[in-house]
Formats: sequence, C-alpha cells, structure tokens
Amino acid sequence: MPPDRLTPGFDAIRPWRGSTARGFEELCYQLFKSDAPDGIRAIRTGNPDGGVEWYATLADGTEWGGKPSTYTTSIPFLTA
Repeated sequence: MPPDRLTPGFDAIRPWRGSTARGFEELCYQLFKSDAPDGIRAIRTGNPDGGVEWYATLADGTEWGGKPSTYTTSIPFLTA
C-alpha cells in the first residue's frame, strides 16, 4: 500500500525520476534555491546520487556544495 501523502515522514515524499531519495534531493534543492539570500546562485549538477547534487556560488566567489541524504534506519556513529 502506498504511504499516505498527508502523513509526515520521508516515506510520504513523492518519487522524482523514479526514486523517493531523488524526490527528497529535489525537495531540498528547491527549498534551498527558494530561500537563498540575494547574491547566491544555486546550480544543479544534474547528477543525482553521484556526489554533490548542487552547489552555490556566493557573492565573494566561495562555493558550497549540497548533498542531502536520508536514512530509514539508525546508522552507527561515523568517525573520520
């Protein structure tokens, strides 16, 4: 049975290009882009699930990358 789209949670995210994970990545990109301060340009890399999903160029030339991820279960603490 498909998840109830009115119930909050990652399982309720609509798939995009065949994947709920890609739907989450697209949602994050659209939220970032719609709320980015003036002078910041968001650029989608066009490579979902292959690294950085988008990057932003700040007015001073600094670049920030965006890589949203979801986990449906707990993951062990990651160490460097």
